[in-house]
Amino acid sequence: MDVIKLFVSLFICWCLTAILLCSSAPESHHKQTVVFKGVGVSLKIEGGKEGQYYLIQTVTDGSQHGDLAVFPQDKSFVMDEKDEEKEVLHTLTEYTINVFGTEYNDTDEPAMNRLSGSEKSTTTLLKTINITPEEDTNSLTIDLNE
Repeated sequence: MDVIKLFVSLFICWCLTAILLCSSAPESHHKQTVVFKGVGVSLKIEGGKEGQYYLIQTVTDGSQHGDLAVFPQDKSFVMDEKDEEKEVLHTLTEYTINVFGTEYNDTDEPAMNRLSGSEKSTTTLLKTINITPEEDTNSLTIDLNE
């Protein structure tokens, strides 16, 4: 009889523990979950000089979250102070964005000039920023005067 009381007591304790654990689980569903995904971000230059071209370099070492990963990337494009470029950046991934002043209006021109031996002056680093985009990041204005 004592053995039955012991098993009943253990069973009741197990049931109460399970109920307490289950009742606390919905609170974790109310927490905001961070989503790992690519977002389209419009990049703009502010405070630039008219007629100046800017080489924009976006670099990331990549990141991994669960089964998803972003590989290391190094992308470049050229724009002027009036342009707006759309770039896909991933949430939960840190990026370094370098802004260079350049005489070139195309990313292929420096490479072609190096091959032909008529390389112009080098680019000048104007600004570096670090960003980890969030889901609601849809534009990034890079102020060269700050």
